[in-house]
Amino acid sequence: MNRAPALVGKRAKLLRIATFGVALALSGCGVRAQALKSQPLAFAESVEAPLQTDKRFLIYPFEDLRGGEYGFLYPTSLIPVVNFFHIGNYTNYPEQGAILLSSQGGRPTVTVGAMDSAMPFLLAEMMRKMRLTNNVTPLEGLNTKTDLKSFDYIVRGKLRATTYELHINIIPLAILGLLGVPYQFPNFELAYEVTVTSAARPDTPIFQETYAFSDSTVIGLYYNQSAAYDMFVAGLEDTLPRVVQDVAVAVKRDGG
Repeated sequence: MNRAPALVGKRAKLLRIATFGVALALSGCGVRAQALKSQPLAFAESVEAPLQTDKRFLIYPFEDLRGGEYGFLYPTSLIPVVNFFHIGNYTNYPEQGAILLSSQGGRPTVTVGAMDSAMPFLLAEMMRKMRLTNNVTPLEGLNTKTDLKSFDYIVRGKLRATTYELHINIIPLAILGLLGVPYQFPNFELAYEVTVTSAARPDTPIFQETYAFSDSTVIGLYYNQSAAYDMFVAGLEDTLPRVVQDVAVAVKRDGG
């Protein structure tokens, strides 16, 4: 039986404890928790005035299709001596571990949450900031007395991938890291699907598209320590504005 997947949780827990210990020691204070659903995101340009609308949008929690495997630890990571040359792992749920670490306002911060329930809030806020509409509500933020029939469009999504993979070399790169040589090599992949239907015609989508993002970088002792967080946020900032622009065009074409 392959014991590597079973050891992911234990190794990941030890790594989180070590990371938090270093952060606390350096900061002299606690690590702040940032809710993923309220993560600030940047965008390049607003929706053009002719595409802006006052139609009402309801966004459902995304269907999580990332599967039952939390992560995996490569076998080389478990072999004495060999693991000096290669340690590797990946996680399919980075937002639910303690790896989305950053420094915000001079304080170490970890971004946490559930991606499937956070996406409606992130998309809704992006729709407002880009001036597509102010009339957008995530289902989980809806007043229980609100009539669902009052909405014009329904937005649903399918979350397919949020995979963060990391490879580390201790000998010789981590030693040479004192000279600025990178020794950690992460990459991140994000993929999800968005579907929009008219509330009057719920079985006929007016728009459906899959969005994907991938990135890789290097980490050294003195730089890119927040790479997991940076790539995660970059993925959202790359794809969500595209979603908003595409939805704006689809709604305008639908007569909204």
